[in-house]
Amino acid sequence: MATAKKIAICVNTAALDQLYTALIMAATACTIADQVDLCIAMGGVTPFVKGKMESLDVAAELTALGAEFKKRIEDSNYIKPHELVRQAKESGICRIHACQPSLDLFGYSRSDLIDEVDDVLGAAAALEIAGNADLVLIY
Repeated sequence: MATAKKIAICVNTAALDQLYTALIMAATACTIADQVDLCIAMGGVTPFVKGKMESLDVAAELTALGAEFKKRIEDSNYIKPHELVRQAKESGICRIHACQPSLDLFGYSRSDLIDEVDDVLGAAAALEIAGNADLVLIY
């Protein structure tokens, strides 16, 4: 399979386990692509609010395993979600876009977001990013 030049990753989750998957894919994509765009919308906005990424819970389907999952991450010294974001950004090819309507819905502003978020945009701009990508992943 040929390497995708542009990869768009749409993130619509505040569940720790699902966010991990999206961020691991983003950090890895930065090693094989020319451009990686994370489009953060609806539920995906909350983890990118300052101070929120450190206190996420697992998805409802994993509630029974939630405490164990979080303990395994702590005990293993597994890479933290915010560190995955930093790694992706340090690559120089990753851009993070937050959805303006989602920020409005949850009562957040641009200043509430972590510094790694590049910009705030609407659905039309996100669709353009996805439409120009060689590969689109959705979480």
